[in-house]
Amino acid sequence: MTFKIFPKVNIFLKILGLKQMYHLISSRFVLVKTDIYDSVRIKQATSFGLRGEFGCEIEENLIYKAIMNLKKHLEKNNQDARMLTTLNIEVEKHIP
Repeated sequence: MTFKIFPKVNIFLKILGLKQMYHLISSRFVLVKTDIYDSVRIKQATSFGLRGEFGCEIEENLIYKAIMNLKKHLEKNNQDARMLTTLNIEVEKHIP
């Protein structure tokens, strides 16, 4: 399966305050349909794989963190998480 991930533009951002060292914000994003987009390909494989030019360690990547947290959640709730361990995810970045 291949997905096109289009850019989004933040048209406003307002900081409302702080809560436990995090900024509370109000923001509006607008999706921009353009010829520039990132591609994400997901295939079944024999083991988990995540490839792409991320500029960080794989363990710090948000895709990796989301998959690992979902796996942990499924296992905690006695649900089958094996499918997540056989995903091959390839990200091709074009959006700066």
